[in-house]
Amino acid sequence: VEDNLNTAAVAQVRALLPRLGPLPARNTSPLFAFDAGFDPVQLTVGLADVDAQIVVRIRDDRKFFTPPPPRRPGQVGRSRRHGDRFSCADPATWPAPDAMHTCEDKQYGHVQVQAWHRLHPHQRTYRDPNGAMSIVEASIIRVRVSRLPGRRHRKPKTLWLWWAGPPGTTPDLDRVWRAYVRRFDLE
Repeated sequence: VEDNLNTAAVAQVRALLPRLGPLPARNTSPLFAFDAGFDPVQLTVGLADVDAQIVVRIRDDRKFFTPPPPRRPGQVGRSRRHGDRFSCADPATWPAPDAMHTCEDKQYGHVQVQAWHRLHPHQRTYRDPNGAMSIVEASIIRVRVSRLPGRRHRKPKTLWLWWAGPPGTTPDLDRVWRAYVRRFDLE
């Protein structure tokens, strides 16, 4: 069932994109927000060849890897496929963020957004043409807010997001966190 959910989402995004027409802002790809029930790797692979961005909520216990370090001169054997481990639940594994954004929001108070680019999960589904497991990279984004709208008695939880977009692009952190928290506004 999960596979059908992701396949259907990819088909819907692909069907919608041509109907959008020209977008008002230059260099801005449409951004689609998905909740935690979707597989971010499958969505990323399924939409890799279209001009679209996705943001998907991920669990706070996920683990990722940085790109492997370059081979040393004279190093023998197979190249490493994974670099250092990044665990959302363990700040000791986080390198310095590649990008940060902070702002004050009427509903959410102080907002802090951090992003680490080019992280990938260890996955066993997608293969390169040569048969090796594919490396599916994304930006992993951490969002912290000081309060929740309408729920002043509840302590906000840290939000973790997977962002993928067209090659050579990086996420607009203000746009991404706002798009994700407003994903149900139209329902």
